[in-house]
Amino acid sequence: MEIIDFKDLGIMIPKDKVFLSFDISTSCIGFSMYNENFDLISVKALKMTINKDCEDDPEITKGDAFKKFVEELKIYEIIDIFVEEPLVKSNNVYTVNKLLKFNGICSYILRDTLGIIPKFLSVDEVRRIFCPEMTEYDVKKNKFILKFKSRKIDPKTYIFEKIAKEYKNISWLINKNGKFKTENYDITDSIALAKASFKKFYEKEY
Repeated sequence: MEIIDFKDLGIMIPKDKVFLSFDISTSCIGFSMYNENFDLISVKALKMTINKDCEDDPEITKGDAFKKFVEELKIYEIIDIFVEEPLVKSNNVYTVNKLLKFNGICSYILRDTLGIIPKFLSVDEVRRIFCPEMTEYDVKKNKFILKFKSRKIDPKTYIFEKIAKEYKNISWLINKNGKFKTENYDITDSIALAKASFKKFYEKEY
């Protein structure tokens, strides 16, 4: 595992009370940390890479690397942990299986290492809560639905731009050719997850 982005946005000391938010995928894990006042203090992108010659189970091997990172978080007093449930709308059963398996491994590691059972939100729920302006009430279904698709708007890009406007102090990842790195989306997804979780579980409005 490679930490390709390491940015602390506030003063952090051991024993701080913090919230942790994880957007988990098999290629990259977006991570954000908030203090007890709901202020963003750290963001990271954990690039999940393995040796091509590795004969062990890829997801378990990546889980071992993730556990090393989680162990480093034990210096803080964890208030709560948020994990985004994997999006399983893909027609590729193999991909869905990998996502579910790895999400389960990481969730267990978080509970086993930090002693807290994560709170889970689905991708759609995060987007409905964090982007109320992109929802509309469907009378037939009797619920609010997302309208990214009907407006032909990419939700990841929309969420990134919304967060980038709020957190102007974050220097987003750019590759050696000056191009935008997709790992930025993993980071902003973890931020959106945290904000949606605060609103749902702590009634903290933004």
